[in-house]
Amino acid sequence: MGGGWMEVCRGTQVAGAAGARTSGRDVGMKVLFLIPFVSKTYARDWDSACAFLTRTLASIRNQSCPSYHVMVISNDLPHADLDGEKISFVQTNLTIDQPGVPGRRVVDKERKIHRGLIESHKLTPEFIMLLDGDDLVSKDLVAFVERNSHLDGFVIDRGYKYVTGSRSVARSLEFNQSCGSSYIFRVRREDLPQQISDYKDSSYRDFWMVKSHNKSPEADFEKRNYRWTYVPFYAVVYRMLRQSEGAKDLRAPMAQSPLQR
Repeated sequence: MGGGWMEVCRGTQVAGAAGARTSGRDVGMKVLFLIPFVSKTYARDWDSACAFLTRTLASIRNQSCPSYHVMVISNDLPHADLDGEKISFVQTNLTIDQPGVPGRRVVDKERKIHRGLIESHKLTPEFIMLLDGDDLVSKDLVAFVERNSHLDGFVIDRGYKYVTGSRSVARSLEFNQSCGSSYIFRVRREDLPQQISDYKDSSYRDFWMVKSHNKSPEADFEKRNYRWTYVPFYAVVYRMLRQSEGAKDLRAPMAQSPLQR
Protein backbone atom coordinates (compact mmCIF):
# COMPACT_ATOMS: atom_id res chain seq x y z
CA MET A 1 0.00 0.00 0.00
CA GLY A 2 1.33 3.44 -0.87
CA GLY A 3 1.96 6.35 1.44
CA GLY A 4 -0.59 8.95 2.45
CA TRP A 5 -3.63 8.76 4.70
CA MET A 6 -6.71 6.61 4.87
CA GLU A 7 -9.86 7.11 6.88
CA VAL A 8 -10.72 4.48 9.47
CA CYS A 9 -13.37 3.64 12.04
CA ARG A 10 -14.23 5.85 14.98
CA GLY A 11 -13.45 8.97 12.98
CA THR A 12 -9.67 8.67 13.36
CA GLN A 13 -7.00 8.62 10.68
CA VAL A 14 -4.07 6.33 10.18
CA ALA A 15 -0.72 6.81 8.49
CA GLY A 16 -0.06 4.69 5.39
CA ALA A 17 1.82 1.42 5.53
CA ALA A 18 4.77 2.59 3.48
CA GLY A 19 7.49 4.79 4.88
CA ALA A 20 11.19 5.37 5.33
CA ARG A 21 13.23 2.66 7.04
CA THR A 22 13.97 3.52 10.65
CA SER A 23 17.62 3.94 11.61
CA GLY A 24 19.38 1.20 13.53
CA ARG A 25 19.54 3.15 16.78
CA ASP A 26 17.51 1.96 19.73
CA VAL A 27 14.40 4.16 19.81
CA GLY A 28 12.87 2.47 22.85
CA MET A 29 10.26 -0.23 22.98
CA LYS A 30 6.94 0.43 21.30
CA VAL A 31 5.65 -3.14 20.86
CA LEU A 32 6.13 -6.19 23.07
CA PHE A 33 5.68 -9.49 21.22
CA LEU A 34 4.51 -11.97 23.85
CA ILE A 35 5.05 -15.59 22.76
CA PRO A 36 3.58 -18.37 24.97
CA PHE A 37 5.70 -21.26 23.74
CA VAL A 38 4.62 -24.90 23.89
CA SER A 39 6.17 -27.10 26.57
CA LYS A 40 7.78 -30.43 25.78
CA THR A 41 4.82 -32.17 27.43
CA TYR A 42 2.43 -30.81 24.79
CA ALA A 43 4.73 -30.60 21.76
CA ARG A 44 3.97 -33.00 18.92
CA ASP A 45 7.61 -32.64 17.86
CA TRP A 46 9.82 -30.54 20.15
CA ASP A 47 12.69 -30.09 17.68
CA SER A 48 10.35 -28.95 14.94
CA ALA A 49 8.53 -26.58 17.30
CA CYS A 50 11.88 -25.00 18.17
CA ALA A 51 12.74 -24.71 14.47
CA PHE A 52 9.50 -22.85 13.79
CA LEU A 53 10.15 -20.55 16.76
CA THR A 54 13.52 -19.68 15.23
CA ARG A 55 11.72 -18.58 12.05
CA THR A 56 9.22 -16.57 14.08
CA LEU A 57 12.02 -14.75 15.89
CA ALA A 58 13.81 -14.12 12.59
CA SER A 59 10.69 -12.44 11.19
CA ILE A 60 10.57 -10.15 14.22
CA ARG A 61 14.29 -9.36 14.01
CA ASN A 62 13.67 -8.37 10.39
CA GLN A 63 11.50 -5.40 11.48
CA SER A 64 12.20 -2.15 9.65
CA CYS A 65 11.64 -0.36 12.98
CA PRO A 66 13.69 -1.56 15.99
CA SER A 67 11.20 -0.32 18.59
CA TYR A 68 10.18 -3.76 19.88
CA HIS A 69 10.98 -6.45 22.43
CA VAL A 70 10.20 -10.18 22.44
CA MET A 71 9.24 -12.24 25.48
CA VAL A 72 9.14 -16.04 25.15
CA ILE A 73 7.39 -17.87 28.00
CA SER A 74 7.71 -21.63 28.46
CA ASN A 75 8.42 -24.39 30.95
CA ASP A 76 11.35 -25.53 28.81
CA LEU A 77 14.20 -23.56 27.26
CA PRO A 78 13.76 -23.95 23.49
CA HIS A 79 16.60 -24.74 21.12
CA ALA A 80 16.31 -21.40 19.35
CA ASP A 81 18.34 -18.22 19.01
CA LEU A 82 17.26 -16.23 22.06
CA ASP A 83 20.41 -14.10 22.18
CA GLY A 84 20.26 -10.32 22.08
CA GLU A 85 18.99 -7.52 24.27
CA LYS A 86 15.64 -7.48 22.48
CA ILE A 87 14.65 -11.02 23.51
CA SER A 88 13.76 -12.22 27.01
CA PHE A 89 12.99 -15.76 28.12
CA VAL A 90 10.70 -16.36 31.09
CA GLN A 91 10.84 -19.90 32.43
CA THR A 92 7.69 -21.16 34.10
CA ASN A 93 6.92 -24.20 36.19
CA LEU A 94 3.32 -24.78 35.21
CA THR A 95 1.65 -28.13 35.66
CA ILE A 96 -1.68 -29.03 34.12
CA ASP A 97 -3.78 -31.91 35.41
CA GLN A 98 -4.86 -34.50 32.83
CA PRO A 99 -2.71 -33.16 29.94
CA GLY A 100 -4.42 -35.49 27.45
CA VAL A 101 -7.87 -34.01 28.05
CA PRO A 102 -9.10 -31.71 25.24
CA GLY A 103 -8.73 -28.06 26.13
CA ARG A 104 -5.88 -28.51 28.58
CA ARG A 105 -3.35 -27.24 26.02
CA VAL A 106 -5.37 -24.02 25.81
CA VAL A 107 -5.28 -23.64 29.59
CA ASP A 108 -1.51 -24.15 29.53
CA LYS A 109 -1.14 -21.48 26.85
CA GLU A 110 -3.39 -18.97 28.58
CA ARG A 111 -1.54 -19.36 31.87
CA LYS A 112 1.71 -18.55 30.04
CA ILE A 113 0.08 -15.45 28.54
CA HIS A 114 -1.02 -14.48 32.03
CA ARG A 115 2.55 -14.86 33.32
CA GLY A 116 3.86 -12.81 30.41
CA LEU A 117 1.43 -10.00 31.15
CA ILE A 118 2.67 -9.93 34.74
CA GLU A 119 6.29 -9.81 33.58
CA SER A 120 5.47 -7.00 31.13
CA HIS A 121 5.21 -4.62 34.11
CA LYS A 122 9.02 -4.60 34.17
CA LEU A 123 9.33 -3.60 30.52
CA THR A 124 6.62 -0.91 30.31
CA PRO A 125 5.72 -1.39 26.63
CA GLU A 126 3.19 0.86 24.92
CA PHE A 127 1.59 -2.01 23.02
CA ILE A 128 1.44 -5.80 23.30
CA MET A 129 0.87 -8.40 20.58
CA LEU A 130 0.17 -12.03 21.48
CA LEU A 131 2.00 -14.15 18.93
CA ASP A 132 2.11 -17.91 18.44
CA GLY A 133 5.57 -19.42 18.28
CA ASP A 134 5.14 -20.62 14.70
CA ASP A 135 3.58 -17.54 13.07
CA LEU A 136 5.50 -14.94 11.07
CA VAL A 137 5.06 -11.15 11.06
CA SER A 138 5.56 -8.54 8.36
CA LYS A 139 8.75 -6.50 8.58
CA ASP A 140 6.64 -3.32 8.52
CA LEU A 141 4.30 -4.15 11.41
CA VAL A 142 6.15 -2.35 14.23
CA ALA A 143 6.81 0.66 12.00
CA PHE A 144 3.08 0.90 11.24
CA VAL A 145 2.21 0.83 14.93
CA GLU A 146 4.82 3.45 15.73
CA ARG A 147 3.54 5.81 13.04
CA ASN A 148 0.01 5.40 14.37
CA SER A 149 0.69 5.24 18.10
CA HIS A 150 -2.03 7.85 18.71
CA LEU A 151 -4.40 4.88 18.34
CA ASP A 152 -5.08 2.28 21.02
CA GLY A 153 -5.52 -0.91 19.04
CA PHE A 154 -4.84 -2.62 15.73
CA VAL A 155 -6.67 -5.56 14.16
CA ILE A 156 -5.02 -7.72 11.50
CA ASP A 157 -7.79 -8.82 9.15
CA ARG A 158 -5.45 -9.51 6.22
CA GLY A 159 -2.97 -12.35 6.45
CA TYR A 160 -1.70 -15.55 4.93
CA LYS A 161 -2.56 -19.12 5.90
CA TYR A 162 0.05 -21.80 5.44
CA VAL A 163 -0.72 -25.52 5.79
CA THR A 164 2.33 -27.42 7.02
CA GLY A 165 4.12 -29.18 4.19
CA SER A 166 2.53 -27.08 1.44
CA ARG A 167 4.54 -25.17 -1.14
CA SER A 168 2.22 -22.18 -1.20
CA VAL A 169 0.16 -19.94 1.06
CA ALA A 170 -3.41 -18.66 0.80
CA ARG A 171 -4.49 -15.08 1.39
CA SER A 172 -7.22 -14.41 3.94
CA LEU A 173 -9.37 -11.29 4.15
CA GLU A 174 -10.96 -12.42 7.43
CA PHE A 175 -7.71 -13.39 9.06
CA ASN A 176 -8.71 -12.34 12.57
CA GLN A 177 -11.59 -14.83 12.51
CA SER A 178 -9.22 -17.80 12.39
CA CYS A 179 -5.91 -16.75 13.93
CA GLY A 180 -5.21 -15.45 17.43
CA SER A 181 -2.06 -13.60 16.29
CA SER A 182 -4.24 -10.86 14.88
CA TYR A 183 -4.42 -7.87 17.20
CA ILE A 184 -2.23 -5.39 19.05
CA PHE A 185 -3.47 -3.42 22.04
CA ARG A 186 -2.30 -0.46 24.06
CA VAL A 187 -1.15 -1.39 27.53
CA ARG A 188 -3.23 0.06 30.32
CA ARG A 189 -1.39 -0.90 33.45
CA GLU A 190 -4.57 -1.06 35.50
CA ASP A 191 -5.79 -3.83 33.17
CA LEU A 192 -2.72 -6.03 33.62
CA PRO A 193 -2.71 -8.83 36.20
CA GLN A 194 -0.65 -8.14 39.30
CA GLN A 195 0.06 -11.66 40.52
CA ILE A 196 -0.28 -15.31 39.56
CA SER A 197 -3.29 -15.86 41.84
CA ASP A 198 -5.34 -13.50 39.65
CA TYR A 199 -5.69 -16.32 37.13
CA LYS A 200 -7.61 -18.48 39.58
CA ASP A 201 -10.51 -16.02 39.38
CA SER A 202 -12.84 -17.54 36.78
CA SER A 203 -13.99 -14.09 35.67
CA TYR A 204 -10.40 -13.07 35.01
CA ARG A 205 -9.78 -16.19 32.93
CA ASP A 206 -12.37 -14.87 30.50
CA PHE A 207 -10.60 -11.52 30.29
CA TRP A 208 -9.89 -10.67 26.66
CA MET A 209 -6.14 -10.15 27.02
CA VAL A 210 -5.66 -13.72 28.25
CA LYS A 211 -7.67 -15.41 25.49
CA SER A 212 -5.34 -17.47 23.34
CA HIS A 213 -7.56 -17.08 20.25
CA ASN A 214 -9.64 -13.95 20.59
CA LYS A 215 -11.78 -13.77 17.44
CA SER A 216 -13.57 -10.55 18.35
CA PRO A 217 -10.91 -7.96 19.26
CA GLU A 218 -12.99 -5.25 17.59
CA ALA A 219 -15.81 -5.75 20.10
CA ASP A 220 -13.36 -5.76 23.00
CA PHE A 221 -11.76 -2.56 21.75
CA GLU A 222 -15.15 -0.90 21.43
CA LYS A 223 -16.15 -1.88 24.97
CA ARG A 224 -13.02 -0.19 26.28
CA ASN A 225 -13.42 2.90 24.10
CA TYR A 226 -10.19 2.15 22.28
CA ARG A 227 -9.46 4.08 19.11
CA TRP A 228 -8.46 1.36 16.69
CA THR A 229 -7.96 0.50 13.04
CA TYR A 230 -7.37 -2.44 10.74
CA VAL A 231 -3.78 -2.97 9.55
CA PRO A 232 -3.96 -2.13 5.83
CA PHE A 233 -1.60 -4.83 4.56
CA TYR A 234 -1.01 -8.58 4.88
CA ALA A 235 0.80 -8.63 8.20
CA VAL A 236 1.00 -12.25 9.51
CA VAL A 237 1.51 -15.79 8.23
CA TYR A 238 -0.54 -18.32 10.22
CA ARG A 239 0.78 -21.89 10.22
CA MET A 240 -2.03 -24.45 10.19
CA LEU A 241 -1.71 -28.16 10.91
CA ARG A 242 -2.79 -30.84 8.49
CA GLN A 243 -5.81 -32.95 9.45
CA SER A 244 -3.54 -35.96 10.03
CA GLU A 245 -0.16 -34.42 10.64
CA GLY A 246 2.91 -36.50 11.38
CA ALA A 247 6.41 -35.61 12.45
CA LYS A 248 7.72 -35.56 8.87
CA ASP A 249 5.16 -32.85 7.94
CA LEU A 250 6.35 -30.65 10.81
CA ARG A 251 9.84 -30.70 9.36
CA ALA A 252 8.76 -29.11 6.08
CA PRO A 253 8.54 -25.33 6.53
CA MET A 254 7.79 -23.13 3.56
CA ALA A 255 10.81 -22.18 1.47
CA GLN A 256 10.21 -18.44 1.79
CA SER A 257 7.70 -16.32 3.67
CA PRO A 258 5.50 -14.11 1.42
CA LEU A 259 6.06 -11.35 3.99
CA GLN A 260 9.75 -11.22 3.05
CA ARG A 261 9.35 -11.16 -0.74
